[in-house]
Amino acid sequence: MAEALTEVFTGNKNTCMKILPYQVQKVMSLVAQHTKKAPQFLDLLNAVVKVEELDLPLKRNQGYVMKYFMQCRSDVAYIIDQGSEQRRDLLKGANNEDLQYLISLVDLLATCAEGENRFIESICQTIFSVDELLDIINDKQIDNNLKRPYLRFFLWVYLNTASGMIESGSADLPHDTRVWDYMKSLNEELVKLTLFVNKETKVAMQLLKKSPSKSEVGIADSVNGSTSDNAATSSSGQTEVRRHHGSLHYMFDAVMPFLQVFFRSYYQPDRENYPKEYDYVDNLAKNLVTFVEALGPVISNETHLNTMIACMNSVLSSSTLPVKVMEEFLEKYGGGTKSTDIRSEARKKYEEYYQAEEELNVQLNVFAVNYSYIYGGLNTVENQLHYPLDKEYTNLDGDQILPLGEEFQQLIDCFIDRSQAGTPNMYKRAGKLIQQLSISASNIHMTERERLEQEALDLKCLQVLRAIIYNEIVKLPDNWDDHGARLHKKRLLSIQDAQNFLNQHSAMLKAMSLLSKPGDDIIREVLAFMATMLFAGNPKVQQSISEYFMGTREEMFFFAVKNRMHLSAIATKEKRALMAQHHAKMEMFLEQAKALKKAMKDGRMVKAEIMAANKKLGSTLMASRLSLKSSSSKQKSLKKRTSANALKRNAAGGSRLGSTTSLSQFGSQASRLGGGGGGGGGAMGSTQQLLAVRSYTENANGVELFKVKKKDDKIPLISNNNNKIQPASTDIEIKVEDFDDQDLAELAENISDDKDEMEYKDDGYIELVLQVLGLMCDGQNLDLQDYLREQPDNIKSVNLVAETARFLSLVYSNINKSTIGLVSQLFSTLVEFISGNLQNQAVVYDSKVCDYVNYILRDGHFLGCTEEQVLDLKEMIADLIQGLIEENCSKDAAKRSIDVAREVVEALDVDGIHHFTVTCFNKSQNRNLDEDEQEMYTKIGFRFYHILQRMADLDEENRCNKKVLIKTENDQASWNFYEQGTLSLEIVKDNELQKLYFWVKNKTVLREEIKEKFKYEADRSSPSNKLRDFMSWSRDIMQDIKYQRRILANPVARFFVHYWWHFNMAILWLSLLIATVIMVTWERPAQVNGTHVHDRTEPAYTNPNIPYVTYGLGGLHNVLSLCILISYFLSNHPTFPTPSSIASWFRGLIRTKSHSEKKEKEDDDDHQSNLEVHFFSFKTFYYIVFFALSIMGTIFYGYFFAFHLLHLIENNQLLSRVSLAITRNGRSLLWVALLGLVVFYIFTLFGFAFYREVFNEGVAKGYYCRTVYECYVTILHRGLIVGTYEFFEEHVPEDKDFAWHAGKMVYDVTFFIIITTIGLNIIFGIIVDTFSELRDSKWQIEKDMTTTCFICSRNSYDFEHHGRGFEHHVKHEHNQWAYLFFFIHLNETRSNNYNALELFVARLLKMDNYDFFPLNRALSLENEDDDKEQMLDTLMTQVSYLVNRMKLDETIKQREEDKKHQEEWKVKNQVAFDPYGSSKSKTTKVKPRVTSPKQRPQTPHDD
Repeated sequence: MAEALTEVFTGNKNTCMKILPYQVQKVMSLVAQHTKKAPQFLDLLNAVVKVEELDLPLKRNQGYVMKYFMQCRSDVAYIIDQGSEQRRDLLKGANNEDLQYLISLVDLLATCAEGENRFIESICQTIFSVDELLDIINDKQIDNNLKRPYLRFFLWVYLNTASGMIESGSADLPHDTRVWDYMKSLNEELVKLTLFVNKETKVAMQLLKKSPSKSEVGIADSVNGSTSDNAATSSSGQTEVRRHHGSLHYMFDAVMPFLQVFFRSYYQPDRENYPKEYDYVDNLAKNLVTFVEALGPVISNETHLNTMIACMNSVLSSSTLPVKVMEEFLEKYGGGTKSTDIRSEARKKYEEYYQAEEELNVQLNVFAVNYSYIYGGLNTVENQLHYPLDKEYTNLDGDQILPLGEEFQQLIDCFIDRSQAGTPNMYKRAGKLIQQLSISASNIHMTERERLEQEALDLKCLQVLRAIIYNEIVKLPDNWDDHGARLHKKRLLSIQDAQNFLNQHSAMLKAMSLLSKPGDDIIREVLAFMATMLFAGNPKVQQSISEYFMGTREEMFFFAVKNRMHLSAIATKEKRALMAQHHAKMEMFLEQAKALKKAMKDGRMVKAEIMAANKKLGSTLMASRLSLKSSSSKQKSLKKRTSANALKRNAAGGSRLGSTTSLSQFGSQASRLGGGGGGGGGAMGSTQQLLAVRSYTENANGVELFKVKKKDDKIPLISNNNNKIQPASTDIEIKVEDFDDQDLAELAENISDDKDEMEYKDDGYIELVLQVLGLMCDGQNLDLQDYLREQPDNIKSVNLVAETARFLSLVYSNINKSTIGLVSQLFSTLVEFISGNLQNQAVVYDSKVCDYVNYILRDGHFLGCTEEQVLDLKEMIADLIQGLIEENCSKDAAKRSIDVAREVVEALDVDGIHHFTVTCFNKSQNRNLDEDEQEMYTKIGFRFYHILQRMADLDEENRCNKKVLIKTENDQASWNFYEQGTLSLEIVKDNELQKLYFWVKNKTVLREEIKEKFKYEADRSSPSNKLRDFMSWSRDIMQDIKYQRRILANPVARFFVHYWWHFNMAILWLSLLIATVIMVTWERPAQVNGTHVHDRTEPAYTNPNIPYVTYGLGGLHNVLSLCILISYFLSNHPTFPTPSSIASWFRGLIRTKSHSEKKEKEDDDDHQSNLEVHFFSFKTFYYIVFFALSIMGTIFYGYFFAFHLLHLIENNQLLSRVSLAITRNGRSLLWVALLGLVVFYIFTLFGFAFYREVFNEGVAKGYYCRTVYECYVTILHRGLIVGTYEFFEEHVPEDKDFAWHAGKMVYDVTFFIIITTIGLNIIFGIIVDTFSELRDSKWQIEKDMTTTCFICSRNSYDFEHHGRGFEHHVKHEHNQWAYLFFFIHLNETRSNNYNALELFVARLLKMDNYDFFPLNRALSLENEDDDKEQMLDTLMTQVSYLVNRMKLDETIKQREEDKKHQEEWKVKNQVAFDPYGSSKSKTTKVKPRVTSPKQRPQTPHDD
């Protein structure tokens, strides 16, 4: 069993990397149990530790083996715990179980120590000392084959170590006599082996093909008959063969690596103190050269050849042999496997014999590919779905591959009822597939055959279910998400319908139950199905998953994801360690080349030796380059079997036969020629690839292939011409004389490229797992975000957010074409985790994600990655940073979150972000790039600029200040560019002010006339009314902007709209010019006889050419008028009245009070646009008449052009307001005029009845009154101008009495009072009042605009002492048009792409809730509240002091009053206490008397 498992792991890197710790522990326990009876288990562990495919150890497995070795050491290492003499006797004795066990154990320890591992080296150094090892390898009684593991142990534990020479105890080795004694013994052994090889060349060739067993020598049986000498068949001959067999492999496996390391790192020439060492080295070099000359031609193992070349390079460079020796060696072997044919004769004959069959095999495989290609068809949406869209149908190299071909599409159609399109019954048949998945999940008792059949059926069911949705998804264009989801609303609804139907039948939950299946294919398909079901963040599917998790306490999914991440992380670490070792080996060649070049520059060689060294340098370069290629060819050599399906994957993928990895193996076999040597042979395992096919042309013979460079060209069938297969030459000619530093740099780059090719492979579908996790949280699903971080209802909780962030730490430092997709998906998933979730933001930040971001932004070299891939990655990084710092959190409720935002700002590399922002600006201005690339750079540049602005808001150290970052003119230009396209605003979320920045692509879509209209028509009666009316206007303006964008998309319409102002100015000046021409050149018409005609309208001209000038100017005037009319209709889009509006208008004419109330209610319900222009409006009629008058002006000599001078009113704000004063109350004026006409009619009747004869006297002057109509016109005409008195006075009859004149007096005075005085003053009053009203309204509006913020309604003086002033506040902080553009931004962005603040505002807008406006609040006034609180505290302190002081003063005053009253009382009652008993004292008030000492009488006591 151990031997069988050894063969399984030998040379299989993937299998070795997938072994689990408990499995290594189990094998080690078997070793401890059986010890010397089963040393094969030690060989198994040896195969697990070292990958024979790459000749490199796996550090992870080394650690596992040593860990469990130390745990079982007492049982496993019993034989090495014996004394050194006992162990040496065992090596000198006969072959037995103990010897086999000892050698296997030592070899395992040597393998575990390989690769510079300090911990393992320190453990091994306690097992064997340097002295014991030197004694063993110098002991001639011990067979060379037994010395092999000891010398390897010595090499990896003491020589080639991670620690220094002193730490490892090998500092004295360079001049240790035992080492040089060993060198002398090697000389003797080399001589013996050379003689044997020269004598038995064929036997030596056979012996090199197979390694001897570790404790026995030789494979005598395998070479019986391979030699004709009697010595080979005799007993002594067999012993000699066995001894030389072990010695040969001892040389290649142990001695040569030892010599290479010793002479490269330890050899220190010292001719004065150690002169004999030079001779030892030269003798060793000579013997090695002789040995190589004898054995080199028969080497058939590539590893042996590379080891030999590396060893010879080190030894020859350390020796003093003539340069000619080096030249001969490097000339023969300097090219490595490229210049040396290491194939055996049997191999050559085999290849020559079967060459024709191999070529035929290649043809058959090509035929299979072509046939499968024809069967599946082109991998395009148009070919697979018959939908007109030129894009790839499925990524055949990805994890979400779907079968191609009409058969699969017909299978899908079987489960879709097209006749029920648009209804839930359309997918009813697919319910059978879901039932099948449920049955499969519950069926656990199956045989292996049944299990495989069931798995195949499950795969097909999942593929069909996924394709039902995917066939709708793939019809979306690639950039559908960038241009707004509303443009593809219908397609998204059809996708959502399919998702919802499958979700209603629990398809998602039943598919998740299959995750417990052992097959990787079924797990991949389940994950792909989940990703398809969650496409676009379907909220119903997310809700089903959330209910399933929380209702069933599901743990399997979380542990499965965690285990996949853990295993993938381990594999990634191990692959990186492998490549680090491989890279170190390749750098060894590079260092040798650099050392030789440095020596040449320093002049340490003579001219002849320089020439020779140049050759050696070039050969070394060739060897190192070919060594790089050979490592990759080793990996490819395991994949030589190519099936038609595998070929189809390469053919039908993104390049369609462009990737020829599989075909190259057959090409390499077919291209080999017999014979070896030189560059034409080709080494075993080399891969000469077929030409990459990218396009085709048709000729008489069918399809001919040729190479093109276009990325998206379709790939045809392989040609049937004679030149079917043509190997691509990979020979590279190197001119040693021209070798310089550039070549060294190229070599280093090639090493890095090779490292990246081997670095990563997504074995666990981690990218697909991450995609599913991200889609679960898409749209900021807080429930799933929290549940993925913590499962409080489960026994064990798995933090998938932290696991994802930790996985990023493994791949961020080495991003290349293989890993950039995974890294981008990691950042995308983290963005979905943290969007709007404060706890997840803290988890991600604690995982040091800022360090990873800084590294990626600083590292501008992503090997093999396209610009699009790099930009996608940077965009994901921008989303992550923005998600971490976008919100200002409450200090009381979320202290941790505000700390995270500020700590993120402190941790990020500001200079790196700014540098990338400037780079994006430079790229966006590069005209050599296409428009899509420029737009992509512009978009990402704005994202990072907004991050810088947000960081500046949070930064307390001013690292993000504009003055600090801008250092060059280019920086200033980029900053100005981003400033012009950026707007900011403030909103209120959870009672906390937030600030956000966004990009406005085109500010010109908002017309200035709309701004002016809003300025004077918005409702400013109260702050809340202002905001409500602003939102009403915003909806109308957004509709207008949408319409304007559609118009501007047409170049002809764009011309008319953009030049509207120019047309108006031009026609005004043209009308003025025509008027000037008319005034200067027109005369009254005259007949031939000189008499003038007064009833003729056609004028006479001072110049006969004037009519032509007038007609020319009139034609131009007609064109401009037409342009103005077209521009008006394009810009305003006048609408015709609907039948309902016409009916409402008629109802309004006859409405009663109840009808009026109903209409007001209807008006409230039916929103009328503030910008809507009706076709039958005055303005539309004006422009139509405007054009008609222009035509009439051209026809009628120019008379009507005079009316166009009035167009000045439309283009002047002051005149417009003057006309508005008349037209605003036009209805009132009309009613007054109608009343005036009625009054005139009354006066007409009186005049006709009583004063008709007066009119008759003035008929000659036009005073007609034969009828009432004539009388009415006469009074209307004369009465308004001169009044009735003046034209009556001239024709009053003389025979009228006083009564007639008294009546006429009443008539005239009444007419004068009613018409002239009252009527006209009423009209003038209405106009004046309108003027006053407009003036007051304008004054109030301008006052509101200059003294009050439209958004927050704070007064201007509040900002004079806080922030940067009121003007800056209304322009940059609370710009009302910034809010409008933000609503447009929300409208054009898919809801799943909103950040937390955008989603918050969008949800409130959907509910017509405007609480997000910062009413009476502003960030610049935040400190004002603190100042007010401080002022209030100070004021309270002062008031308290004053109150206490007043109380104290009152108390003191009260005490003084009490004291005064007490004194008065004492004075009053002083007589009552008089000793002489005077009675007056009781009634008489005695004033106290105070005398001075001078006035006081002298007493006897004074003396």
